[in-house]
Amino acid sequence: MFNYVINALKFILKTIIVLFLVYLQIMYIWPLFNLDYSYLNLTSILYTFQFICIFIIGNKKYDNEFNILWLISIIVFPIIFIPIYLFSVYVRSNIIKKFEKNNSISTNVEQNDINEKIFEEDKQIYNIGKFIENACNTNFRFCDKYIYYPTGNNFFSDFIYDLKNAKKYIFINFFILSKGVMWEDIKDILIKKMNSGVKVYIIFDHLGSFTSYPRDIKKIKHNNFHLKIYNTLLSGIGPYINSRNHRKIIVIDGEIGFIGGINIADEYINNGKFKYKWKDTAIRFNGKIVNDLTNMFIKIWNDISTNDKLNINDFIVRNDIIVKDNGYLILYSDRLYNKYYTSKNVYLQCINIAKKYVYIMTPYLILDEEFTNTLIRASRSGVDIRIITPKKPDNIFVHTVTRTYYTKLLEAGISIYEYSLGFIHAKNMLIDDEIAIVGSQNFDFRSMYMLLENGILAYKIKEIDKIKNDFINTFKQSEKIELEKWKKRSIFVKIGESILKIFAPLL
Repeated sequence: MFNYVINALKFILKTIIVLFLVYLQIMYIWPLFNLDYSYLNLTSILYTFQFICIFIIGNKKYDNEFNILWLISIIVFPIIFIPIYLFSVYVRSNIIKKFEKNNSISTNVEQNDINEKIFEEDKQIYNIGKFIENACNTNFRFCDKYIYYPTGNNFFSDFIYDLKNAKKYIFINFFILSKGVMWEDIKDILIKKMNSGVKVYIIFDHLGSFTSYPRDIKKIKHNNFHLKIYNTLLSGIGPYINSRNHRKIIVIDGEIGFIGGINIADEYINNGKFKYKWKDTAIRFNGKIVNDLTNMFIKIWNDISTNDKLNINDFIVRNDIIVKDNGYLILYSDRLYNKYYTSKNVYLQCINIAKKYVYIMTPYLILDEEFTNTLIRASRSGVDIRIITPKKPDNIFVHTVTRTYYTKLLEAGISIYEYSLGFIHAKNMLIDDEIAIVGSQNFDFRSMYMLLENGILAYKIKEIDKIKNDFINTFKQSEKIELEKWKKRSIFVKIGESILKIFAPLL
């Protein structure tokens, strides 16, 4: 209760500061009709700070689209956005230093063996692994069991089965945790497992679940139940507000791991009030890579905890069984203000090494210039690139901006399909029958630059055919966008799309 009051007071204070800045901005504009000496002094101060901000922005190496938005905001509304920008730069630099300090890398005999094998098979894949190692401190693992779920219904049945068989602990991390049939089934099992001694740890994102999360989850009082709500809206206004925990993590007993695009909400198992089909995907895996997922969960838990921090040694499983005949897996993630932009650069590196084809499923296609040019360059080099987006939107504004990218991509020979049966929420990439990526990261600015994401890259695993078959089936269930027909859209539609595209980095 005390923490809630403190956060509420912080929220009120920061709201007052923002309102005061808005007031000053109005007072700044108003004297334009009656110039005096004091106004000129204020403008000279503002021009100085504008120059400082523009100098900082001009020397940034990345995020050109964000930089343009910052420049416009600082020039048009200097009193509001100059302090917000300078504060965000300060916060960002300190968090990056903290993450770099804590990003140590360890290797072992087994890992050296894997690295040597991959280096011999494909130097480019080896390089991607080294990039992920430096960005996330994770490594390629030999693939043990790997199950791909082309729908939420397939995933949910196995997830429930594994929950019922949990013996030690359960980790759950979702962007959305929504009340409904899916949650009630999960909750009933969790309560039974807690009563039998299983420890349950749950994290969900406050903004992602703000209007839908089951309020009774806070009323669960049990020694084995532990709950964290990530980045509550009362924690303040500013750089953190857009930094959401978009990851999907399930770990059971350190032996079973799940990740993908699926959240806990009825639409993901097509059991809700959603009026058309919702398609999403997930994967289940075993083996030593589960320890990496366990570590990922514990790191974020400890980042948002004060007293109840977890010790990784209490949860990892030491398994000496090594499976070497089913390819490799590597887990990766994005962290808050991570300068590596891991998800984006893993995608880009995989596209760059493609020889035959690149297949993509994504609900949102809002790309920066670098990503767009990489896709176009690959297509014009003879790589067959096909992208599946939704026919039915979950957000009309985001869907409209997604469609603004079609023309340029289509003109470059890239094929675009819209999933005719409804909304596709899967975030998958498949390259040349050898590389598959499944995770939480969308193909948009938020996932590439702002959100905490995670994904798993599979290389030369036997189950990759199942992912390819899902792509082929989904192509058949989708409408292919034809360039000539697409160009004949209404001029008013095109103008509206162009206006919305200006705000693409914010969507």
